[in-house]
Amino acid sequence: ELADRIRRAAEEAERLAAVVAEREEAEAAADAELTAAGDPADLERIRAGHADHARLTAQLATAETGLVEASERRAWLADRLAAADEAHAVVAAELDRVRQSNVAADLGRDLVAGEPCPVCLRPVTEPPHHPAAADVTEIEWREAQAARAVEEVETAHREAEATFHRAEQNHADLRHRRDALAEVLADAAGPAVIEQRLKLIESARERAERARADTRTARRGRDDATRAVAALRETAGDTWRALHEARDTVSALRPPVVSGDDPAAAWHALLRWRDETVVAHGEEVAALADAVQWTREAADELRDSITGRLAAAGLTVAVAAPPMDIGGAVTEAVTTARAELDRVRENRRR
Repeated sequence: ELADRIRRAAEEAERLAAVVAEREEAEAAADAELTAAGDPADLERIRAGHADHARLTAQLATAETGLVEASERRAWLADRLAAADEAHAVVAAELDRVRQSNVAADLGRDLVAGEPCPVCLRPVTEPPHHPAAADVTEIEWREAQAARAVEEVETAHREAEATFHRAEQNHADLRHRRDALAEVLADAAGPAVIEQRLKLIESARERAERARADTRTARRGRDDATRAVAALRETAGDTWRALHEARDTVSALRPPVVSGDDPAAAWHALLRWRDETVVAHGEEVAALADAVQWTREAADELRDSITGRLAAAGLTVAVAAPPMDIGGAVTEAVTTARAELDRVRENRRR
């Protein structure tokens, strides 16, 4: 089961590694597409330039209208000023004439025939008859009103002149800025093309982000699978250690060398050797048991023969005496017999 799990985990890790390679290739292609689509900052600047050009064009149209209106108002006020000056001149001339008439009438009342005239210095021949002095109050009021009207129209005309010059300067500035911007944008793509390219860049950016996200997900899956394989192989290492410990317990029987990457196969090989060894040693044990039985029977027969011969020689030993005791008893009897033989031979010699 562990071997199957390791195999399946390794296959999954290999599959996910291939998926990561595919995702990285797709990410590289998406990044290349995004790079080939161009720099959006440049396009944004061009689009902003087109927007500024449109705004300046609209402002220029408004400035042209304002300039025309200011020019018309300036001309209208110039006409009004001329009319006001003319009306004031008429009233002022009338006022001067009336004042002169009144002065002449005042002088004429004091003239005496024969006396010199204070104006021409000739003797007065006959006192003049001037009409009654006219009232200048109403004429002075009208002259003051006409002068005030001239002053008001002059003020309005000066303001209109200033407004016209400001409108003219503003119109010139706007036209200069629009023309300069138009010259800069002469070789640039149009707003519609810019919008289309920006949409393409945005689409490419979204695909690149999705590709990067897919790659990160695939890498996490591959890393998880790799860690799972490592954990299973660590478990397999415990299994291998247990296998070698089990093999060491029967190392005297020369078990097969277990190695490779499949602990299950190694375990099966060791167990197969165990079963085969049990059978082989079982047969050997049976044969050895028969040999032991035969040897014991032969030993019993030999013991009976030895004890019978010793009994015939006058040496009695216990039936269950171990071989070492029998050997000791024989040695002692031989020693005694030799001593007795030596004594008999010495006695015979004497």
